[in-house]
Amino acid sequence: MGKRRGHGEGSVYQRADGYWVASVEAGHYPNGKRRRARIVRRTKKAVLAELDELKRRGAAGLVGSDPAIGEFAEWWIDNVAAPKVTDSSLTAYRARLRAWITPQPIARIRLRKLRATDVQEWMNTLAGQGIAPASRNSARVLLSSALHYAHGVGMVERNVVSFVAGAKAGPRLDDALTPAEASAVLAAAKGDRLEALWVLALKYGMRPAEMLALRGDDIDLKAGTLTVAKSKSASGVRDLPLLAGTLEALKAHRARQR
Repeated sequence: MGKRRGHGEGSVYQRADGYWVASVEAGHYPNGKRRRARIVRRTKKAVLAELDELKRRGAAGLVGSDPAIGEFAEWWIDNVAAPKVTDSSLTAYRARLRAWITPQPIARIRLRKLRATDVQEWMNTLAGQGIAPASRNSARVLLSSALHYAHGVGMVERNVVSFVAGAKAGPRLDDALTPAEASAVLAAAKGDRLEALWVLALKYGMRPAEMLALRGDDIDLKAGTLTVAKSKSASGVRDLPLLAGTLEALKAHRARQR
């Protein structure tokens, strides 16, 4: 663990997985409880920059009795959501805020002045900009969660986002290939430098990230096995037998690489 800073300056340390963590006392919640913000980044430089920004926002008193929506949502992420969610969720929250809330006019509306009609206009604007229904709903849920907290601590009389319906997803399409179509794809990929990628995708249903993360050490051509070492979840880490056609494609791929 790295050297800690003085009281109120925050602490910075490196975790066992190599990521850097910073936390700082950020005043108090509206209900009087002490609040502490946490940041996780890949480098110490990045985490210190974010820490300085957090302290700047706190010193500027951005979260008062009636902050702007964008400022309040950012404060809610840093101080309310951060201690409760995973690092990946926290990163996703901040990305949604910066992509779909901060650039929009709704971000500048004061918390107590926000109306359901403002939320509806915001959702309509996102739709007009071509933002997918799932993304619009993610942004709506984020804002609703922040306002739910504001309502709980008495900053607003009600959560107006709850009065606005989420975006309706379009009809789901059946994108599965028939056996004949899959065979046609493999035939077309024959001899291509990425033939092995198509073979793995169609024969195993591997995720793109799993295939792109494969390294030479993950493939044992003699034993006829393939190890998926990097997956979305722990249960996704697995050993696979090299099926008919896969061994030949991987051997050809390795020969092209050499």
